[in-house]
Amino acid sequence: SLSIYFNKSITIAEKLQNEKFSIPEAIVTRWNSQFLTVSKVVDIPNTLLNDLLNEQKKTELLLSTKDLAVLREFISIFTLFAEATTRTQAEQSISISLVGPSILAIYYDLENESRICKHTKPLCHALMTSLLARFGGFLLNLEIPVDDHVKHRNTFNLFSDDIFLVASFLDGQFRLRWIIQSALPLDTKDRLCEKIKNLVALWAFQLIGCNTDNQDGNVTQAEVTTSTVDNVLLCTKDICDGGGLTPKRKSLFSYCEAPQTESKKLRVDAMNEIKEEIMLFLKDPRYETSLIFDKKNHFPYLHRLALRVLCVPATSAPAERIFSKSGLLMTPHRSRLSTDTLSKLTFVKCNVTLIC
Repeated sequence: SLSIYFNKSITIAEKLQNEKFSIPEAIVTRWNSQFLTVSKVVDIPNTLLNDLLNEQKKTELLLSTKDLAVLREFISIFTLFAEATTRTQAEQSISISLVGPSILAIYYDLENESRICKHTKPLCHALMTSLLARFGGFLLNLEIPVDDHVKHRNTFNLFSDDIFLVASFLDGQFRLRWIIQSALPLDTKDRLCEKIKNLVALWAFQLIGCNTDNQDGNVTQAEVTTSTVDNVLLCTKDICDGGGLTPKRKSLFSYCEAPQTESKKLRVDAMNEIKEEIMLFLKDPRYETSLIFDKKNHFPYLHRLALRVLCVPATSAPAERIFSKSGLLMTPHRSRLSTDTLSKLTFVKCNVTLIC
């Protein structure tokens, strides 16, 4: 009500502008715009706000001390939500790596807010319930306990994919810091750090398989597991020791076949190189998102993996904006555009910065 009235009243709008304040009108379809409106209202000194309302005889809009306390708690609760909404909807920057650190930070922030809030505890509990229902699968991967009744929600496993762990590691600003500096127990942090490093190594190793033995690219994640890598290491050890091998069947043109020992040795060497890259990547003093791309010659295996993983958008917002731009092109004056023409015009409009 305040924002609507203030935007309609020229007198109040001018007085606020003279004091370097403004209250943007909230957009119903964008919750973070409502958060911004409330933030701007709280930023205005209460005496100034109430004086302006008294002058206009709008006493029903006056904010009491309790009202301000409730609004401040509201802002404190939703601050991280608003930041996550804005950052994960970016178009020209990496966003998938923000998902894991954002969910973990919001989870512990809600736990903290539920302890210190006086007026908005029910809101905190409702948000926590929703968070567990939507992101419970991811939190379970971080060894955070989740009630059994929540696990039956159809949205529980939407974010249980390991890509959210791998993507955050490949982002130079996060790597393992979002785990190490979190409120997780120390032993849990150690296990998660090892788990993430092993996942990254396996995914990078899988890409080597795609580029060598499987040129068609039809290699699934399930085909490369920890046991697969262990088997490679054990087989190579047996070869070096000269034991554990069955006699090779004779065949024509056996001299044309590539020796298995060399192939397996290359795989073991590649895994060792990947693990060394991971250690060097963790020790690099730069904390920038683009680190793995700026130093792609130093981290060739991780760079190849980053090209696959970090191109995934965190939300559907970039795709939705494309439809919005198409809607602006298809106006009543241009109602006879063919599907092909509309598609081409949309492509040009969305990539005009790259074309010019």
